[in-house]
Amino acid sequence: MLGFRPTSHAFSGPLSLWRASGQGQALYEMTLLEAAIGVPLVLERVPELEISRLGVHGLCAGRELIVEQDAPLGGPRIVRVGSRRLSVPRTIAGLLIVRPVGTGR
Repeated sequence: MLGFRPTSHAFSGPLSLWRASGQGQALYEMTLLEAAIGVPLVLERVPELEISRLGVHGLCAGRELIVEQDAPLGGPRIVRVGSRRLSVPRTIAGLLIVRPVGTGR
């Protein structure tokens, strides 16, 4: 996939970050806010100030999650983490970095 920049994958908006590692493996990263509904994701990074608050609910780096829906009228994103359904405010979802499952580091 060297030199290939996807135009649509597991995100609904523009790709926020696109880079290639030293080994040439493409890494696809986006915010949780940009991720498409129904696509399995891996949480890559959580802002340092949010680690303890979100970790209590199972949102920590390395966890798999799926965006199930968006609440109406600009409300939070509803995500499934394991057997839990969580409501993530859009302001926080915009700070969480995710990648589609299987795209690797």
